[in-house]
Amino acid sequence: MMLTLKELPKDFNIRFRQSLGWKVLIRTVCLFLFFFALIIITLKPGLLVAIVALVFMAASSHYIRTLYPDWVKEKMFIDTVTFSETEAFDTNASILMQAVKKIEIQHNYYRNATMNRNDITHNGLMRIAFEMEDQRKEFVVLLKNKKEFTAFKELLVSWYRSGMEISEKLHSTRQTSLLLKPTINYSYKDLQTAKSLCGITELRIES
Repeated sequence: MMLTLKELPKDFNIRFRQSLGWKVLIRTVCLFLFFFALIIITLKPGLLVAIVALVFMAASSHYIRTLYPDWVKEKMFIDTVTFSETEAFDTNASILMQAVKKIEIQHNYYRNATMNRNDITHNGLMRIAFEMEDQRKEFVVLLKNKKEFTAFKELLVSWYRSGMEISEKLHSTRQTSLLLKPTINYSYKDLQTAKSLCGITELRIES
């Protein structure tokens, strides 16, 4: 299978950044005040107002998340990267998997997703580095939805099963992961099943 993901500059900071800045905070507060004033003016106070307010707040939470500095905009992308079981390439570089000695992955799940109700809303950014005999090539890409996330996991399984040395970390917490899921979130049985699927007995853990 082949998967094409949007690419960012390799020095792009993929970490979760929550600071909004004064301009964005002022814009957000004004937005809330405007809509609440509109609701109060046009509707009679009561249950309907409360329902509309809750719906508005739920819809606004996604909008506010898109204002964070780690939420990439379309203009920030510079290329696309295509991954398959046998190669990875963009317009400037092509890597054959048979030449790769090691893969290092730092990921932030997939965009606009949470792992549980107490989790942050992840930005979906991922840094993946391929180490070969005489060079190292890094890509920074976006996993924008669950479909891309699932497809990349399938590629990961094929890379693991080929015998490649792979290390994974959830970037926001620095937790070791397997198939883009922190190992701490696996039950013992499920972790053994995932390791068996990947054809490995031990996880590579790096500081």
